Amino acid sequence: MKDRSVGGNACNRFKDQRQARAPLSPHKLRAVKDCFMDRLTRLNVSQEERNLENSKFKKYIAEKIQDINRLLRRQAKE
Repeated sequence: MKDRSVGGNACNRFKDQRQARAPLSPHKLRAVKDCFMDRLTRLNVSQEERNLENSKFKKYIAEKIQDINRLLRRQAKE
């Protein structure tokens, strides 16, 4: 996951300096999303809240990738 992005778009901050990272595989992204939605169903989350969380799914994955990269940068400094 660390060498990927959710959509494969270049970062606006470094648009001229870096190439865009490869997007996550649609098959793998769908598998994770299905597991996420299944978990919400098992937790008895209402349909309205599931739809809201579904719309935030890509943001959650992007944040997870950022967390992984941040952790790797910190480990490299030490």
